Amino acid sequence: DTVVDNDGWHGMQDAQDTASLSAGFHSITVVFNEGGGGCGLEVSWKPPGAGDFVPLPLDVLYSAAPVVPQAGGLNFEWYDSGGDNPTLGTTLATVEDDIWNDWTPTGSHYPLGQPLWYSNDGAFVDTIPDFNSWDNFYMRWRGFINIPETDSYTFKTRSDDGPFHHRRRHRCRQ
Repeated sequence: DTVVDNDGWHGMQDAQDTASLSAGFHSITVVFNEGGGGCGLEVSWKPPGAGDFVPLPLDVLYSAAPVVPQAGGLNFEWYDSGGDNPTLGTTLATVEDDIWNDWTPTGSHYPLGQPLWYSNDGAFVDTIPDFNSWDNFYMRWRGFINIPETDSYTFKTRSDDGPFHHRRRHRCRQ
């Protein structure tokens, strides 16, 4: 299910939505593209009882380990597009598959132990190891979010250009 849709070619703008989630693990996929010009991606949430949005904390984000998810961040891949930049909405049919849109990742980190908080172009380049693209790229973070209690959670992205958040209920093998 798409939780937040901030797709399109645009400057920094916010999009948010609320989802009723049961306690436990849910798979999460966040995808982002940059077609040219400036870019940024800030992913936050407002858990129950919180007054303001805060960045998604690493202690609720889990990589997709072979059997049991591991805390501390999501799996991350980036793809250089070479200037062929379809909007994200046209690539979602395979976004949760191992092979996304028949693309081969340019690089990856399993997991990338960082919050999804990149306020500008330089933040991507300065903080993601081995990443050096300023334009024409796609990114995908995948893993699990561990929801502490059953309730409604509001998720928000502030981005230039467009991301999507997806989630679905997941039962982990222990």
